[in-house]
Amino acid sequence: MNKKEYKTSEARRRANAKWDKANKQKKSYYSKKSACKNFILKDGTNEDIEQVRTWLDERLKKDEKN
Repeated sequence: MNKKEYKTSEARRRANAKWDKANKQKKSYYSKKSACKNFILKDGTNEDIEQVRTWLDERLKKDEKN
């Protein structure tokens, strides 16, 4: 049976797994941010973008009050 070949070293993969385990909230945040950006820039229709703009405006107004 052949071992799977990776572009990254075993040590790098272990370090990545260790960071992922220790930083679950950051990893989730980065993943969500990336998904949002990719949706807006690549997949969203103009209607979708207008809806996102509405949500952003609501959020900014809410933050201004606090």
